[in-house]
Amino acid sequence: MTKSHAIKALLQQQILSGRISQWLLQLSQYDLRMGTPRAVKSQAIEDLLAQFPGEEEFPLDDEVLGEVAMTEEVREQWVMEFDGSSTTQFRGVGVVLYHEEDKAVALSFKLEFPCSNNTTKYEAYLTGLATALEMRIKHLRVLGDSNLVVYQTKGSFSLKEPSLAPYRAMAQRMEEKFSTFEIEHALRNENRFANALAALGSQIIFEGDSTRIEVSKREEFIIEVLKERFREEQCKGDWRIPIREVLMRGEDAAELKILKDYALVREELYRRMPGGVLFRCVGQEEAQRKLKEVHDKTCGSCGEVSLYRRLQSTGFYWLSMGKYADQVQTQCGTCQLAANRDESFDVFISEDWRSPFIQYLTEGILPQKHSERYKLKRLATRYFLHNMVIFKKGYDGDPLRCLGPEEAKEMIKEVHSGECREHQGKKKLYRCLLQMGYYWPTMKRDTAEFVKTCHSCQVQANLIHTHPQNLHSMVTPWPFHT
Repeated sequence: MTKSHAIKALLQQQILSGRISQWLLQLSQYDLRMGTPRAVKSQAIEDLLAQFPGEEEFPLDDEVLGEVAMTEEVREQWVMEFDGSSTTQFRGVGVVLYHEEDKAVALSFKLEFPCSNNTTKYEAYLTGLATALEMRIKHLRVLGDSNLVVYQTKGSFSLKEPSLAPYRAMAQRMEEKFSTFEIEHALRNENRFANALAALGSQIIFEGDSTRIEVSKREEFIIEVLKERFREEQCKGDWRIPIREVLMRGEDAAELKILKDYALVREELYRRMPGGVLFRCVGQEEAQRKLKEVHDKTCGSCGEVSLYRRLQSTGFYWLSMGKYADQVQTQCGTCQLAANRDESFDVFISEDWRSPFIQYLTEGILPQKHSERYKLKRLATRYFLHNMVIFKKGYDGDPLRCLGPEEAKEMIKEVHSGECREHQGKKKLYRCLLQMGYYWPTMKRDTAEFVKTCHSCQVQANLIHTHPQNLHSMVTPWPFHT
């Protein structure tokens, strides 16, 4: 089927030459007939309906039984991307929700209240979660380029800013509404759609409540909008009620020393831990649920990090949290079996400083003394084995190969006075060894001692004019004494 009359006339021409004649010869074996295509009216209607989809006035489960359950099985997981944009004059957020088989739902909001860049990130994150819950999404995977939001949600970053505490508390409540919830960090170039929507919402100027591009205007914080919807019910025996009442009065709070570690941020109680980290205070019911959830995820790995420390990384606090965590681990047979299997005690006699680390990392052998056992466990987190060679994690993340006493002496001699010798000073020699990727505990002391004993360095060094001993002032005696 072709609409080009020139091609039709060319192929029907009797005398042809050159490349066109070769084409005609190749096509002569087929029975070709030229025709004009008819108008495809049904396809145009389908394209129009797909471009402007309508909304149903009733849910599917009102008319067809079992339709919602079938729809949830088909739509396995949705993906949400979010981003926020904040400048000195304009602020906006962008959210994108899409599925493999459905079109994307793009939303952009213009914020007309002053807020920081981190606040706009949380505004975008909570707006996306609220939209997903309104769409009855049960399985959600979140992608964002904000390290603060992503790693605070995972528990890797601590919460220190009081203005972000209500956002984190609201996000924790909303995340529990999903059957499966995942959050990952995405690169900035992979989050261009949400970034463009956030920039659009922050830069565009319009009148009214909305425009044709669906950039909505919101006059208050997202936590104020969702506060009533996700308000936590408190029973009469809740331990947070007396502390909250005293903090709200503000009169007796200065007299009680125990209340100096608590803070009330927008009617939400927080415990301020050492370092300024804010932990949200939870009730007994939510505490038991979080305790069981964290323990089920980390059961059997208590030797690395205790359950109490893992609960602290999630950002929750309640009274006797350490006591309850120890009871759960003590009563769990899997945790006790893992602890007994991973730890055994021995006496280290080897002169090589690497032997205790290698035996602990490979076989779980620990010293008999409690102080040495604790010290070895704490330091072993910075070391790892690769092909039975021990390495130390450097400050910048690069691995440093650990050397024994004999290897360390040879390496110092080679770097300081070898073929490519420079006869560096003690500080430069120490930095050169680190840059080359070597480590042992007494590097600074060994480099300083070697530089002192180097004959060439002593001969070529500058002369020392200082006195070997401190000078003492002599007092002149009184000449007219009798």
